[in-house]
Amino acid sequence: MNIAQTTFRLRDQMRRFLGNLSTRQTAWRFCLESLYGIVTRQSLRLTEIARALSEDIALRKTVERLSRQAGREGLHETIEEHVIQTGAHRIGEETLLVLDLSDLSKPHARAMEYLAQVRDGSQGTITRGYWLGQVVGVPCGGSEITPLVNRLWSQAAEGFREREPGNPRLRGRRKPACRRARGVGDRPWRRPGKPVLPLAGAGFGVRRALAR
Repeated sequence: MNIAQTTFRLRDQMRRFLGNLSTRQTAWRFCLESLYGIVTRQSLRLTEIARALSEDIALRKTVERLSRQAGREGLHETIEEHVIQTGAHRIGEETLLVLDLSDLSKPHARAMEYLAQVRDGSQGTITRGYWLGQVVGVPCGGSEITPLVNRLWSQAAEGFREREPGNPRLRGRRKPACRRARGVGDRPWRRPGKPVLPLAGAGFGVRRALAR
């Protein structure tokens, strides 16, 4: 199979995945181009995504266009809802909803917005960075994973409302049928002298979407 055929099939799979994503055509195109660029260049950087597109314009112009679309209001929520709804049919009574907590450490960063204190799970130290959290569905006794939510957040961001990680509002955010859901992570909720993991303020809204 030549490169052109592989590219065509890859884009076709991505179009099917995006399906009827309820957003404007320009935003839908951005999602398709971003997926393609991330997969082919193995990078989240806009410059690398732009290089993958190979447009007949200056690379800087492509980056500027992608940057404008990435900042489109409400796009993140629309994509997240689409991913949850796409995977909802694979969530049943015996499905485990696994909450995986991690971090994105940026110890040398100075100018990145909303840098906060996080615990580097690899080094066991407190450093600058962001919290990461994802929710995946895994069938009992199976190995196939269904991604549902993947979110990065910072307790230093404007409008962030920190809550206790054990808040019932968070604990109940799962489909009622999924009684055996469990969470996994490499850190406890509290440690003496360590920052509290600001999880509830991240707003994982899984139960509401799956219950539809």
